[in-house]
Amino acid sequence: RLVGLSLLAIIVAVVLYAIYPAILESQLEIGMNKSVVLSTVGKEPLLEQSQLELCSKHQWYGNCEAALKSNASQYLVWKLGIDTYLVVGLDKKSNLVFKGLGDT
Repeated sequence: RLVGLSLLAIIVAVVLYAIYPAILESQLEIGMNKSVVLSTVGKEPLLEQSQLELCSKHQWYGNCEAALKSNASQYLVWKLGIDTYLVVGLDKKSNLVFKGLGDT
């Protein structure tokens, strides 16, 4: 019985770990201010860039085309899993104009 409960706990943990990035990304809304984005994500970004280097170096398998067309002047990048990254783009007024998930 204990083995069954342990296995169930492991399965639940793996499923939550796998869907957590999508849940977090869905809580971000276009137009949000940077401070609201930061508090929603709940941790400091891994990278802050004026150009999305993950796309220019072909290292991110997210929607680079949409990110680059968003007219963002700043990109924030968080690592949310083993190789999953959340990328947001902010305009010059620090409002969210792009959000996306992708693996590296």
